[in-house]
Amino acid sequence: MTVYVYRNLRRGGYSIMHKGRVIEHRQSLTLSPASFIVSPAGRARVLREGRKNVHAFVKGELEGRQDAAVRLDEAEKLGFMKAEKVTYNPYKAGSFMSGGEPVKGAKAVLLNEQGITAFNIER
Repeated sequence: MTVYVYRNLRRGGYSIMHKGRVIEHRQSLTLSPASFIVSPAGRARVLREGRKNVHAFVKGELEGRQDAAVRLDEAEKLGFMKAEKVTYNPYKAGSFMSGGEPVKGAKAVLLNEQGITAFNIER
């Protein structure tokens, strides 16, 4: 099932949307594959008003298995996938960033308390 995920600043953790409605809240989840989406109009409103709003998402296929994070860590250790931290700050850039460069997508993304970790990033 394709979902849109955003960081929930009020509740903590992440909110998962499907067909425009929040269907679940989680502290950690895995999407595979994933793409990073920022609404330019939403970001412009943040810059104009100085208040955050939901306008940036990670879109992908929700992994239902709890062991997905463990499998990603093992794949990285074996050299099959390279992990990189991904961040988004509307005041600094108009896209998700990793290593100072914009990010479009990734083969897999782990979202948890430490933030967003993307595996095999597409720039």
